[in-house]
Amino acid sequence: MITRSLYASVAYAVGVLAVAWLILRRRDLRALQVLMMSGAIVALQAYQGFSGTIPPFLRYWVDLPVLAIPLLGYATMSAAGTRLGRRHRTPLIVAIGALIALSSSVSLLSMRDPDVGIDEQIVARSILGEPTEQLKQIASDRTTARAIADDLDARDGLILVDLDRASEIILLLDRPSRLVVNPDRDFQALVADPVSNGVSWVLLPDPAGRLDSSLARDSVYRVYPRLYDGAPWLELERQFEGETNWRLYRVIAEPGPAS
Repeated sequence: MITRSLYASVAYAVGVLAVAWLILRRRDLRALQVLMMSGAIVALQAYQGFSGTIPPFLRYWVDLPVLAIPLLGYATMSAAGTRLGRRHRTPLIVAIGALIALSSSVSLLSMRDPDVGIDEQIVARSILGEPTEQLKQIASDRTTARAIADDLDARDGLILVDLDRASEIILLLDRPSRLVVNPDRDFQALVADPVSNGVSWVLLPDPAGRLDSSLARDSVYRVYPRLYDGAPWLELERQFEGETNWRLYRVIAEPGPAS
């Protein structure tokens, strides 16, 4: 949680330390209230992250730069009320501005990192003027996503799919509740034994051309590395072609180990 917070906003971490210092040193109860307000939100996010109910995307921590403002603002107001703060008010304001600029730069570079900015790389690299052709293959194009969503809406049964490249497809579905996705608490059990758990379909993106870090995050391919090419317990139902090719398989039997 600490690492993710630093990636998203260094300013937030500094604000927490500053307000914590006020609480411990001055017994400031208002500072405690400010810290509890922001801490409760971050604690909920941390729980969701550790429990797997949200994917590990940096954008889920986008509230940290916003939460940094009341923390830094309160700490600055408290410091400005002291003799030292009144004498150095301008340098203090400049320092806060520099901290926010530094924090934004760290966040942008973190978004660019494929291991941190899992789903934000394209935006960061576009801002920095870097090529994004290979990264755009990570996401399916909207035409293909619409075709897949329409096809899935016409079928019955649970559909197993990893979120990493299917987010746009999921947003277009009329019945997303039928999906079995990696944030589900019972996802691992359903992947290991899809037949007994009522899974009828498996939707897979073409792994060709994917970054190694992207493949390593795919919860289905981690269990069945060669599943895109088929398996004895699957029957190819349909293939969708686009910037990313997809295959929809029908589950017909229980899988063997690492099929």
